[in-house]
Amino acid sequence: SHYQSFGNKSPDTTTKCLTCRYKEKLRRKKGRAIINKYLDTFKVKGCANPLCEEKRVKWMEIDHIDPLTKSICVTQGQPSMKLVMKEMKVCQVLCYPCHKDKTAKDRVDIVAWKKEQYSTPAYVSSQVSIVYIL
Repeated sequence: SHYQSFGNKSPDTTTKCLTCRYKEKLRRKKGRAIINKYLDTFKVKGCANPLCEEKRVKWMEIDHIDPLTKSICVTQGQPSMKLVMKEMKVCQVLCYPCHKDKTAKDRVDIVAWKKEQYSTPAYVSSQVSIVYIL
C-alpha cells in the first residue's frame, strides 16, 4: 500500500504517504546536519580545559557549564536552531576525558546539593508530621 499506519494516533494522523514520510526524514536529516555544522564551529577551538592539549575535533563534546541550567540536549533530537544557539551560551567544549571527569564531579556536587536542599528542617517538617530529635 502507498500509505503506512502509525498505530493509535488520532484519525487525521494515523497514515502518511510514504513519499511524505521520506521527505520529512530528509528535512530532519538536513536540519540535524546544519546543527552539527554549527556545533563543529565550537569544537574546532579545542578543549576548554586550559591544562588539556587535546585538539582532535572528533574527541570534542558539548558540556553544560552548570548542569542545573540545562534545558535541552544540543547533540540529540531535533531542537530548533534558535534553541541550540541559546543553549550554547551556557555550554563549553571539552574533550572526552575532561568531559567525563567534569561530569563525575558535577554528579557528586548535585547529590551533595540535593542532600543539603532536602535535609533542611523546613523541608523535613513539611514532608512528615512528627520529627523526633534524638
